[in-house]
Amino acid sequence: MNAMQDSMRQLVRERQAEYLRPGRNAMETSIELAQSFTRKGRPYMLFDSVKKVLKALNDNHIPYAIIGGLAVAHHAVPRLTQDVDVAIFFEDTGKVRDLFPGCYLRGTAVVEVYEIEGTRVDVLPAKLRYQRAAVQNAVAGEIEGVPARICAPRDLLLLKMVAAPNRPELAARMQDEADIAGILQFHSADLRKEDAQYVADRLLELCFTLEERNKTMTQIEWLNGILDQLGMADRKV
Repeated sequence: MNAMQDSMRQLVRERQAEYLRPGRNAMETSIELAQSFTRKGRPYMLFDSVKKVLKALNDNHIPYAIIGGLAVAHHAVPRLTQDVDVAIFFEDTGKVRDLFPGCYLRGTAVVEVYEIEGTRVDVLPAKLRYQRAAVQNAVAGEIEGVPARICAPRDLLLLKMVAAPNRPELAARMQDEADIAGILQFHSADLRKEDAQYVADRLLELCFTLEERNKTMTQIEWLNGILDQLGMADRKV
Protein backbone atom coordinates (compact mmCIF):
# COMPACT_ATOMS: atom_id res chain seq x y z
CA MET A 1 0.00 0.00 0.00
CA ASN A 2 2.83 2.41 0.86
CA ALA A 3 4.52 1.66 -2.48
CA MET A 4 1.27 2.44 -4.30
CA GLN A 5 0.83 5.70 -2.35
CA ASP A 6 4.42 6.69 -3.13
CA SER A 7 3.80 5.97 -6.80
CA MET A 8 0.66 8.13 -6.81
CA ARG A 9 2.47 10.97 -5.04
CA GLN A 10 5.23 10.80 -7.65
CA LEU A 11 2.65 11.00 -10.42
CA VAL A 12 1.13 14.13 -8.87
CA ARG A 13 4.60 15.71 -8.52
CA GLU A 14 5.31 15.03 -12.19
CA ARG A 15 2.04 16.64 -13.23
CA GLN A 16 2.75 19.66 -11.02
CA ALA A 17 6.32 20.21 -12.21
CA GLU A 18 5.52 22.74 -14.96
CA TYR A 19 3.69 24.98 -12.44
CA LEU A 20 6.43 25.18 -9.80
CA ARG A 21 8.90 27.97 -9.15
CA PRO A 22 12.55 26.81 -9.44
CA GLY A 23 13.63 24.98 -6.31
CA ARG A 24 10.17 25.17 -4.77
CA ASN A 25 7.54 22.56 -4.01
CA ALA A 26 3.86 23.30 -4.63
CA MET A 27 3.05 24.88 -1.26
CA GLU A 28 6.25 26.91 -1.33
CA THR A 29 5.34 28.15 -4.82
CA SER A 30 1.95 29.28 -3.53
CA ILE A 31 3.51 31.08 -0.55
CA GLU A 32 6.09 32.74 -2.81
CA LEU A 33 3.24 34.06 -4.95
CA ALA A 34 1.44 35.34 -1.85
CA GLN A 35 4.60 36.97 -0.57
CA SER A 36 4.95 38.90 -3.85
CA PHE A 37 1.39 40.32 -3.70
CA THR A 38 0.41 43.05 -1.24
CA ARG A 39 -2.69 44.15 0.61
CA LYS A 40 -2.54 47.67 2.04
CA GLY A 41 1.18 47.66 1.31
CA ARG A 42 1.87 44.37 3.10
CA PRO A 43 2.47 40.90 1.61
CA TYR A 44 -0.40 38.45 1.85
CA MET A 45 1.80 36.05 3.81
CA LEU A 46 5.42 35.46 4.73
CA PHE A 47 7.49 32.27 4.73
CA ASP A 48 8.89 32.96 8.21
CA SER A 49 5.48 33.41 9.83
CA VAL A 50 4.02 30.34 8.10
CA LYS A 51 6.96 28.26 9.34
CA LYS A 52 6.58 29.72 12.84
CA VAL A 53 2.97 28.51 12.95
CA LEU A 54 3.90 25.02 11.75
CA LYS A 55 6.83 24.72 14.15
CA ALA A 56 4.67 25.76 17.10
CA LEU A 57 2.00 23.19 16.25
CA ASN A 58 4.57 20.47 15.62
CA ASP A 59 6.65 21.17 18.72
CA ASN A 60 3.58 21.19 20.96
CA HIS A 61 2.16 18.00 19.41
CA ILE A 62 -1.10 19.64 18.35
CA PRO A 63 -2.74 17.59 15.57
CA TYR A 64 -3.66 19.73 12.57
CA ALA A 65 -4.28 19.71 8.84
CA ILE A 66 -3.52 22.51 6.42
CA ILE A 67 -6.68 23.10 4.39
CA GLY A 68 -7.71 25.78 1.88
CA GLY A 69 -5.48 27.17 -0.85
CA LEU A 70 -2.19 25.74 0.41
CA ALA A 71 -3.67 22.25 0.57
CA VAL A 72 -5.02 22.67 -2.95
CA ALA A 73 -1.52 23.71 -4.05
CA HIS A 74 -0.09 20.53 -2.51
CA HIS A 75 -2.60 18.29 -4.25
CA ALA A 76 -3.17 20.12 -7.55
CA VAL A 77 -2.00 23.40 -9.13
CA PRO A 78 -0.31 26.05 -6.96
CA ARG A 79 -2.28 29.29 -6.91
CA LEU A 80 -2.35 32.60 -5.10
CA THR A 81 -3.93 32.41 -1.66
CA GLN A 82 -4.25 35.18 0.90
CA ASP A 83 -4.06 33.24 4.17
CA VAL A 84 -3.17 29.99 5.87
CA ASP A 85 -6.14 27.77 6.71
CA VAL A 86 -5.63 25.14 9.39
CA ALA A 87 -8.04 22.64 10.95
CA ILE A 88 -7.42 21.52 14.53
CA PHE A 89 -9.45 19.49 17.01
CA PHE A 90 -11.99 21.70 18.80
CA GLU A 91 -10.54 20.82 22.19
CA ASP A 92 -7.16 22.27 21.15
CA THR A 93 -8.42 25.78 20.37
CA GLY A 94 -7.37 27.08 23.78
CA LYS A 95 -3.87 25.68 23.32
CA VAL A 96 -3.53 27.48 20.00
CA ARG A 97 -4.56 30.80 21.54
CA ASP A 98 -1.95 30.29 24.25
CA LEU A 99 0.72 29.57 21.63
CA PHE A 100 0.12 32.90 19.87
CA PRO A 101 -0.69 35.49 22.56
CA GLY A 102 -2.03 38.76 21.22
CA CYS A 103 -2.56 37.32 17.74
CA TYR A 104 -6.23 36.32 18.03
CA LEU A 105 -8.44 38.83 16.17
CA ARG A 106 -11.97 37.45 16.13
CA GLY A 107 -13.91 34.24 15.86
CA THR A 108 -17.19 32.47 15.28
CA ALA A 109 -18.36 28.93 15.88
CA VAL A 110 -16.91 28.09 12.45
CA VAL A 111 -13.52 29.82 12.33
CA GLU A 112 -11.04 31.73 14.49
CA VAL A 113 -8.95 34.42 12.80
CA TYR A 114 -5.36 35.19 13.81
CA GLU A 115 -2.77 37.68 12.58
CA ILE A 116 0.63 36.10 13.20
CA GLU A 117 3.64 38.22 12.26
CA GLY A 118 2.08 39.59 9.10
CA THR A 119 0.23 36.46 8.01
CA ARG A 120 -3.47 35.83 8.46
CA VAL A 121 -4.20 32.37 9.83
CA ASP A 122 -7.76 31.01 9.83
CA VAL A 123 -8.23 28.18 12.32
CA LEU A 124 -11.14 25.77 11.87
CA PRO A 125 -12.09 24.10 15.18
CA ALA A 126 -12.99 20.57 14.08
CA LYS A 127 -16.12 19.41 15.89
CA LEU A 128 -18.03 17.32 13.37
CA ARG A 129 -16.98 13.82 12.37
CA TYR A 130 -15.89 14.73 8.84
CA GLN A 131 -13.88 17.72 10.12
CA ARG A 132 -12.10 15.59 12.70
CA ALA A 133 -11.39 12.97 10.04
CA ALA A 134 -9.62 15.67 8.01
CA VAL A 135 -7.23 16.24 10.91
CA GLN A 136 -6.77 12.52 11.61
CA ASN A 137 -6.10 11.64 7.95
CA ALA A 138 -3.62 14.46 7.23
CA VAL A 139 -0.67 13.56 5.01
CA ALA A 140 2.95 14.64 5.29
CA GLY A 141 4.57 17.53 3.46
CA GLU A 142 7.02 20.32 4.19
CA ILE A 143 7.63 24.02 3.76
CA GLU A 144 11.31 24.98 3.51
CA GLY A 145 12.29 21.94 5.54
CA VAL A 146 9.63 22.39 8.22
CA PRO A 147 7.33 19.33 8.44
CA ALA A 148 3.70 20.04 7.62
CA ARG A 149 0.48 18.06 7.84
CA ILE A 150 -1.86 18.56 4.89
CA CYS A 151 -5.49 17.59 4.44
CA ALA A 152 -5.76 14.44 2.30
CA PRO A 153 -7.44 14.71 -1.14
CA ARG A 154 -10.71 13.01 -0.20
CA ASP A 155 -11.19 15.13 2.91
CA LEU A 156 -10.21 18.31 1.06
CA LEU A 157 -12.81 17.55 -1.62
CA LEU A 158 -15.46 17.23 1.07
CA LEU A 159 -14.44 20.48 2.79
CA LYS A 160 -14.60 22.28 -0.56
CA MET A 161 -17.98 20.73 -1.40
CA VAL A 162 -19.34 21.91 1.96
CA ALA A 163 -17.94 25.42 1.55
CA ALA A 164 -18.78 26.15 -2.10
CA PRO A 165 -22.58 26.60 -1.98
CA ASN A 166 -22.34 28.75 1.15
CA ARG A 167 -20.01 31.33 -0.38
CA PRO A 168 -21.80 34.70 -0.71
CA GLU A 169 -19.37 35.83 -3.43
CA LEU A 170 -19.66 34.23 -6.86
CA ALA A 171 -15.89 34.41 -7.45
CA ALA A 172 -15.16 32.53 -4.20
CA ARG A 173 -17.71 29.85 -5.08
CA MET A 174 -16.23 29.44 -8.55
CA GLN A 175 -12.73 29.18 -7.03
CA ASP A 176 -13.91 26.33 -4.80
CA GLU A 177 -15.40 24.58 -7.82
CA ALA A 178 -12.16 25.04 -9.79
CA ASP A 179 -10.23 23.64 -6.81
CA ILE A 180 -12.49 20.59 -6.70
CA ALA A 181 -11.99 19.94 -10.42
CA GLY A 182 -8.23 20.38 -10.05
CA ILE A 183 -7.96 17.91 -7.17
CA LEU A 184 -10.02 15.35 -9.09
CA GLN A 185 -7.94 15.81 -12.23
CA PHE A 186 -4.57 15.51 -10.51
CA HIS A 187 -5.71 12.50 -8.46
CA SER A 188 -7.68 10.71 -11.14
CA ALA A 189 -5.42 7.67 -10.74
CA ASP A 190 -5.90 7.18 -7.00
CA LEU A 191 -9.30 8.61 -6.04
CA ARG A 192 -11.75 5.72 -5.92
CA LYS A 193 -15.51 5.41 -6.24
CA GLU A 194 -15.53 4.79 -2.47
CA ASP A 195 -14.00 8.25 -1.97
CA ALA A 196 -16.68 9.93 -4.06
CA GLN A 197 -19.33 7.94 -2.17
CA TYR A 198 -17.82 9.06 1.14
CA VAL A 199 -18.08 12.69 0.05
CA ALA A 200 -21.71 12.26 -1.04
CA ASP A 201 -22.70 10.41 2.15
CA ARG A 202 -21.15 13.03 4.44
CA LEU A 203 -22.85 15.84 2.51
CA LEU A 204 -26.23 14.16 2.86
CA GLU A 205 -25.65 13.64 6.59
CA LEU A 206 -25.49 17.42 6.96
CA CYS A 207 -29.00 17.86 5.55
CA PHE A 208 -31.85 18.49 8.01
CA THR A 209 -34.61 19.70 5.68
CA LEU A 210 -35.98 18.62 2.30
CA GLU A 211 -34.73 21.89 0.83
CA GLU A 212 -31.20 21.20 2.05
CA ARG A 213 -31.33 17.66 0.69
CA ASN A 214 -32.48 18.86 -2.73
CA LYS A 215 -29.69 21.44 -2.78
CA THR A 216 -27.14 18.77 -1.87
CA MET A 217 -28.44 16.38 -4.52
CA THR A 218 -27.87 19.15 -7.07
CA GLN A 219 -24.29 19.43 -5.78
CA ILE A 220 -23.75 15.69 -6.12
CA GLU A 221 -25.10 15.81 -9.68
CA TRP A 222 -22.60 18.60 -10.40
CA LEU A 223 -19.81 16.44 -8.97
CA ASN A 224 -20.88 13.53 -11.16
CA GLY A 225 -20.80 15.87 -14.16
CA ILE A 226 -17.20 16.87 -13.40
CA LEU A 227 -16.24 13.21 -12.99
CA ASP A 228 -17.80 12.53 -16.40
CA GLN A 229 -15.84 15.34 -18.05
CA LEU A 230 -12.58 14.11 -16.52
CA GLY A 231 -13.08 10.56 -17.80
CA MET A 232 -13.85 9.31 -14.30
CA ALA A 233 -17.42 8.14 -14.90
CA ASP A 234 -16.67 4.90 -13.08
CA ARG A 235 -16.33 6.97 -9.88
CA LYS A 236 -19.80 8.58 -10.11
CA VAL A 237 -22.24 8.14 -7.22
